[in-house]
Amino acid sequence: MKLKRYQHDGHRRRIPGTGAPFPLRAKTEALGVECPGLGLYFASLPLYVAVLVLLGLLATYNVVNNYRADNFSHTYQLRDMDEGKHTCQRDYAVANFVLRGTLGNFCDDVETSDPFYCPATCTARPQSTPCVEQEDEQGDPCHASPPCGGDRQTCCCDMELDRTKTKTPNNAQYWIMYASLCVYCAWLVLLFHVEKRKAARYRASLVSPVDYTVLVQTRSKRKRQPNNRNLYEFFSHYGPVANATLVLQLGKLLEKAKRLHELEIQHQEAASAIRERSACWRYQRHGIEKLARRILKMKERLDREEAVPLLCKGMAFVSFDQEYHANNCIWDHRITFWESILVHLGRMEKPGAKYEGQPLEVTQAPDPSDFRWENSDVTKASLLRRRLLSFGVVGLIIAGGSVGQFYLESWGTDIRLEINEGFREGSGYDDSMPLYGLSFVSGLVVVIVNMVATWAAIRLTPYERWLTKTAEESWLAVKLSLAYLLNAAIMPMLAANRRPESIYASGGLAELAVFVQVLNAFMPDLYSIVQPDTRLYQELRWRWISTQEKMNELFEPDKFKLSVHYASIVKTLGLAYLYAPILPIGYYIGVIGLCFTYCVDRYVALRLTRMPWRLEDQIGKYTRTSLWLLAPLQFILAHFVYRFKDQSGWPLIFWLGIATWAATGALYLGGAFGVARDRGLEDSGTHGLKYDHATHDLVLTWEALVKEKTAAGGLDGLTDFERIVVSHNDLYTPPLPATLPQQLTKSVIAHYQPNKVVYPQNETLLPGQRPETGGPHSRPVPVGDHSEVIEEL
Repeated sequence: MKLKRYQHDGHRRRIPGTGAPFPLRAKTEALGVECPGLGLYFASLPLYVAVLVLLGLLATYNVVNNYRADNFSHTYQLRDMDEGKHTCQRDYAVANFVLRGTLGNFCDDVETSDPFYCPATCTARPQSTPCVEQEDEQGDPCHASPPCGGDRQTCCCDMELDRTKTKTPNNAQYWIMYASLCVYCAWLVLLFHVEKRKAARYRASLVSPVDYTVLVQTRSKRKRQPNNRNLYEFFSHYGPVANATLVLQLGKLLEKAKRLHELEIQHQEAASAIRERSACWRYQRHGIEKLARRILKMKERLDREEAVPLLCKGMAFVSFDQEYHANNCIWDHRITFWESILVHLGRMEKPGAKYEGQPLEVTQAPDPSDFRWENSDVTKASLLRRRLLSFGVVGLIIAGGSVGQFYLESWGTDIRLEINEGFREGSGYDDSMPLYGLSFVSGLVVVIVNMVATWAAIRLTPYERWLTKTAEESWLAVKLSLAYLLNAAIMPMLAANRRPESIYASGGLAELAVFVQVLNAFMPDLYSIVQPDTRLYQELRWRWISTQEKMNELFEPDKFKLSVHYASIVKTLGLAYLYAPILPIGYYIGVIGLCFTYCVDRYVALRLTRMPWRLEDQIGKYTRTSLWLLAPLQFILAHFVYRFKDQSGWPLIFWLGIATWAATGALYLGGAFGVARDRGLEDSGTHGLKYDHATHDLVLTWEALVKEKTAAGGLDGLTDFERIVVSHNDLYTPPLPATLPQQLTKSVIAHYQPNKVVYPQNETLLPGQRPETGGPHSRPVPVGDHSEVIEEL
């Protein structure tokens, strides 16, 4: 379903049937009401542009000073045996617009300055053996004694940097980097405040079961028979409980039912193909018989599961009658970052009351559509193995791309040597186009490897079995951000680090950085509009599809992948920030790239793709953590890769920057600057409205359908659509595929049946419970201005 704008009643619930497409210029607030994750994304994108504009303004000083240095030289000094000096011309391109805007234009550092591009002195060697080339027809000593190298070891001169003509960069350039770090850290704090305020506002814009529900987890590994009664008794100490259900271990059952449904669709496809096309009918008949046997075997497995009792293990959803009491429960088990470290070290007990002797982890429940029921019974060992394998595959793709980067860098070095060799031989070799072409190809390889890594990561992420879609998308964003920056920044830097003098040379790291930034900023966005792979696959595949369900699946648009788009803007910002010490104009490229991304993503989200998953704001939190780690990385790369460590005044700035980042990070993690978000203290705008009133229509839908179908002779009469409604996307109930056995379906429905009577509060404090979360605080609070809505219901 594409993102639509709905009208809302007085209780801020969506009115069915009022959906309409958003205009492309729709306000971010309106997008956030219908899809909080998408609203946060478009609200934060202008802030990314703003920080690049600020950093670019600061870097303007560095850019101007780099261009003013103008120290790349088209000549060098030849010193002969008689101490005579001759000015010799270089007949090849020394520097272009990009290189003149880098620190290499000062030719100050011995390691990173190439004598073939900077002011240099070439000292002639003693002529130990006579040679024909020693005498030049025109009497030109420069041609008689060219630079040594390659096969020429006599009648030549040794090229070395002329230290008398180098220029020293102003220390203000390094202080600009420190100021940029301070601006960057302050911006991260501002970004958190904006996203925190927006997330709370979007949460309060709609009333849903999420506002009343907490997700409770324990460390207990023991499986047991479900008993919801104990849940009601325990959590009633925080306030009246509307509904409490233990999460059944249904993961394997749901997987088998899903697989059975897929086999049945394949069987229908094969049967239709046999009727419509007579070619290769024997092969097709053999295939359809094999599918029939697999379907029968899968049904037998599911039938055997009916005899196995349903069990649960340490996880439950608890819905309170009012939001205030859910916040009580969250606040009682709240733990800060530093307290969590002490708990893991065994120095303190986890705060909050214990359930059957077990400490609890209580969080705001995810959206019902966000919870992955099929992943609720996967063991931790299996999760670790799956996630390591997924990260390993993406790492192998990046490693393959890095091999290409090292090969292309070596190829560029060979081309530069050819230019130098042609200069030695006097052949006038002055073709720099291969170097530009090679830089373009290197940037293109980076983009292709990033796209392959994205394709692999998206398909491997479901294999990792995250408990919520939010966690899945958040870690996918982190994984892609790391992969992008490793492939597009770190690997090219490591390849160039083998020959530091090539950093500021033609076809070197500085030129490559421009191509990498430009291609990575624009190509993925253009690709998302054109979608050539999807269009080609649809064109090749549709002729061979025989059922409507498969045809719908083929032409259904993809969801807008927030994780991929967050990783993309981190990549654009990260490349500009990491390359800034040698290429300050990269900030300007980043500004243009993010503006282009904003316009393209608006069009893609509202016209070409389906609405993304209803995610929490956790993905923004993980993205901010990735951005926070970039701050010291710029200083570390400048110190070791860009060779700033030998520059006067840099060591002090380096350690001051690292200390500033560490102090800011410690305060940030400790909740300073007001960045700690406590969901237990937020008001979602329910104003005391009770759970049964807020979810009245949803519960009625559930009860009416179950009652109607059971009275008609069981649940066999439910259509697929009605089964989806029964396991409603807005209630904490697992999806029940039509392929599940009848008795098993009835058992699951009975377990998750919404409670009709609110369990009253118990004002006695539990051992370890905070007084401000129980006792008189567990009593019902006055209802806000919603009396007219309650009367209607």
